[in-house]
Amino acid sequence: MLERRTSDWTRRRNAIAQGVVGLMVVSMIYWAGQQAADQRIAVTLIAAYVLVVFPVADVFLPLSEAVEKLPQYRESLYRLAATGRLAGSHTAAQACGGGAARPELSDGGASSSR
Repeated sequence: MLERRTSDWTRRRNAIAQGVVGLMVVSMIYWAGQQAADQRIAVTLIAAYVLVVFPVADVFLPLSEAVEKLPQYRESLYRLAATGRLAGSHTAAQACGGGAARPELSDGGASSSR
């Protein structure tokens, strides 16, 4: 169930991102056409602007997927920290002389003489 909701959200997010990029393309074409028609900006400057804007947009699109996974990573970190605390308390018990944690020491070393 959770995977289905995540999958649905991923599809919606990708559609929104593609819509934003499509809107950027249409607005860029309109803006470039107006600038070229009025001869306000050189055509080469418009081309340079377009060649910079779209690769930058492609770089930022995957960030939404990374942000989406932050809660999963946070939960994993909490579990790792909890595991570390459990392992740390187990190690502390051994260091304080908790012989029950190490069976080879619980019988007074008798098993080593056999």
